[in-house]
Amino acid sequence: MKKVVSYVLVFLMVFSSFTILPSEFWGWADVSAVDVLTEQSSAEETYTEGDFTYSLINDDTEVEIVSYNGSSTDVVIPDVATGSEIAAIAGKKVTAIGNSVFSGKGLTSVTFGKNIKTIGNYAFENNKALTEIDLSVCTNLISIGNYAFDENCALTTLKLPDSLQTIGYCAFYNCDKLIALETGSNLTHIDDYAFQYCHGLKTVNIKGGNNATIAYMAFYDCNGLESVTIGDGVKTLNGCVFGYCDKLKEVKIGEDITSIGYRAFQGCNALTTVQILGKELATLDNSVFPNSETCTIYCCENSNTYKKLTECGYTNIKYLEENFYVRDLAVAQLSSASA
Repeated sequence: MKKVVSYVLVFLMVFSSFTILPSEFWGWADVSAVDVLTEQSSAEETYTEGDFTYSLINDDTEVEIVSYNGSSTDVVIPDVATGSEIAAIAGKKVTAIGNSVFSGKGLTSVTFGKNIKTIGNYAFENNKALTEIDLSVCTNLISIGNYAFDENCALTTLKLPDSLQTIGYCAFYNCDKLIALETGSNLTHIDDYAFQYCHGLKTVNIKGGNNATIAYMAFYDCNGLESVTIGDGVKTLNGCVFGYCDKLKEVKIGEDITSIGYRAFQGCNALTTVQILGKELATLDNSVFPNSETCTIYCCENSNTYKKLTECGYTNIKYLEENFYVRDLAVAQLSSASA
């Protein structure tokens, strides 16, 4: 009997050192028996309390909401998990909302807990009766995931905290009743298509950033947009970023801009004023702005930005001084020649 047991143990030890199936045959990565057993034993444990199911994150010091089990369309996200019956989560801050948690739940209102740091992909997508998102209380919010509020067609009001750094791919895609957008000064990235087809948008104010990029087609075809302010700290506007915003009249771009991509403002035929405070614009071409008598571009005299504009063939240029429009370029050249 002892020999039989020994043989079995030896067999198990040898078997565990081999892959279960060859990757060449199945297209899988090599997986040993030990890996499978380890993966199964470390499966994410969840805890259900009230309307929410949680998992522990960040070395078990905080919790993430991984599912919503309630029926109410008016949701209140707690600051902490009370853990009245579950000691493992008692008193832990609710800092994350997981992927797809509230997707298509028919929500009419959401009150956010103050400790939220991240909002996952698809977290609130397709809630067509949701009219307001107030994240201003979430003073540690860092990121909003891909498609997080996609297709919230009734959304009119969006409030974001100064702490926010990233807004994901298609995060507010087709929220076509949204009226205004204002971000804080810690922004690093607005991803592709983030606000595309937000037809109700009238003003966009990117207050500032940290070497920030506003990515490809982020505001494409926001055809109600009239005014855009891009603050200091934003370095890059990618291609087609404000393409075909055909009511856009005024654009102000801050001091740190270095790159404006291909056709960034293509089709913005109502554009009359572009103010570029940055002096070191290095990437630009003749497709970015309308090159016409009706669109005046203001920049700093004798700057690299001015040189780049003239290289690209823009002719309707005026100089900036102390952030005010002061002198017509042609007059300045004439005065200089006369001296």
